[in-house]
Amino acid sequence: MLNIADILPRYTQLNTIVAEVSRRQSIEFIQQQLVVDLYTQFNNIQAFEAMLISLTMQAESERYKTLTESLSTEIQNNIRLISSNNNVLENLNIEETCDKFANQYDTQISDQLHITQQHWKELSEVNNSLDAIGFRQHTEQEEIRLWERHETLSEKYNSEKTILDEWYEKQNIARKTAEKYRENYFPKLLSLSNKLNYWNNMGACIYCGKSAGIFRGVHKKCEEDHARKEDERKRKEEIVLRTFQNSIYELIISGFDKSDVMRKIENVEPDMGFIPVYKAMKNSFDRAVDTLLDDGVLSDKEKSNLDRFVSFYSDQFKKLKAKHGWDVVSEIDNIQDGEQYQRFIKGAILSDIINGRPLEKRFTINESPIIFPKGESPLWLFNNVGYFTYKTKTEYRGSSDGISIRIAKGLYYRTGSFKGNPIRTEVLEKKKDGSLILTTKNIYFYCGGSLEKTPLSKIILAQTFADGILIQKDGMREKPKIFKHVDSWFISNVISNHENIP
Repeated sequence: MLNIADILPRYTQLNTIVAEVSRRQSIEFIQQQLVVDLYTQFNNIQAFEAMLISLTMQAESERYKTLTESLSTEIQNNIRLISSNNNVLENLNIEETCDKFANQYDTQISDQLHITQQHWKELSEVNNSLDAIGFRQHTEQEEIRLWERHETLSEKYNSEKTILDEWYEKQNIARKTAEKYRENYFPKLLSLSNKLNYWNNMGACIYCGKSAGIFRGVHKKCEEDHARKEDERKRKEEIVLRTFQNSIYELIISGFDKSDVMRKIENVEPDMGFIPVYKAMKNSFDRAVDTLLDDGVLSDKEKSNLDRFVSFYSDQFKKLKAKHGWDVVSEIDNIQDGEQYQRFIKGAILSDIINGRPLEKRFTINESPIIFPKGESPLWLFNNVGYFTYKTKTEYRGSSDGISIRIAKGLYYRTGSFKGNPIRTEVLEKKKDGSLILTTKNIYFYCGGSLEKTPLSKIILAQTFADGILIQKDGMREKPKIFKHVDSWFISNVISNHENIP
């Protein structure tokens, strides 16, 4: 049976958590645990009613009144806190919080794995020496020393492996625990608190204030009306955000103006919260990139509009990070980390190439394996690229081993054999996986220390596929090269217009 001495302090603690989470706009895993556990434990209206009936029948009426009033206050505070911070609480990145808890032992496991592997390596070397000692001259003392070292290393390895297993076990428990708490329970808590708040006026409906019957806190019709109004509120919020998103899109397309954007943000952010607003702005940018690159090229004005918007958004992103902290801002996607931003950069590079302008430095490679000659600079790096080429396969058809003809007992005559006609076919074969680096002069394919270079000026054919490109270099013996998992549109356009590169 529920006990008011249990539920009252838990609700007090819950309200402290709701206030802190709303202020910080992020939630710790231990707080998420308490929220979910509280809902699971107290989501039983019948048990709650039984507790109240039991309290009313006790002789200590003053003590009963004090406790129920305190609990009523905490539940009403909970309703107020969740309702006033509804946008923040509904948009909490609980998945990230649970992932962080689930992966909390990654560093320890990595360090311990390194130590364990080092001991295994040393033990393996000793084992190899013991295996080989029987095949060469050695002294008894040498063999004894090897066995002693084997015993020492075995103990060390087993000890470190035990520690590693313990870390893995902790990680497994953490991941199983995290899986139980991934759902956002704040909407459910608000619904529960509304139902528990019925005694505020001894059975008054929490929506209309009129009597709903003893120990009943809501009329069914009022609850349905409230749900309908909530749906309408959310629908209006969606319309506001969609209108805002469309207006930002139009500004990017027609002519970006910082003051206009700031004015629009100030109109919607107080009601919507900054997270939905900046997500909508990111969507506006993505849509604008699709529209402006629909014809395959960016004009100077289009490139300028996108550049200025990216600069504005990035500055605002830094300010938000400084104000609210990374844990909160990480829920918003930074434009420069998105695929559409990469498309924009590629479009800007192609715009400069097609118009024969000096290339702006928009792309760099950290720790490049290639030292580029003077006058050559990288345009893009593609990782995890599959490199395929055609291999000639020869087989013979119409061959015969000859036949044996019996002339007399024990005497045979064998006709001659022939190999047949050679049939040659071209078979597509994967050579390796690696990195493709596109520069102003060449295409480089790098893998495990080996490097292949194809000058853009020597390419006579570029055929694009959905996720790859085929290039044919000039020369009778040159075979086509096929690269998968690259942006074929970008590469083919650079090849086609390479003569315009200054």
